[in-house]
Amino acid sequence: MDYKTAQLTPEAVKKLQQYENELSNSTGEDIILIAYEQEGPAPASGLDQE
Repeated sequence: MDYKTAQLTPEAVKKLQQYENELSNSTGEDIILIAYEQEGPAPASGLDQE
């Protein structure tokens, strides 16, 4: 499967940043989350079968 950077709504970006902050605070580490989406049609089972 090939993946590209996900096109997120402003609301989704805000939620992702909240998750980053929560993880950073709980771990004491600088956490960065990156969103990708699959290119092309999803497999019939919904699972990556590479």
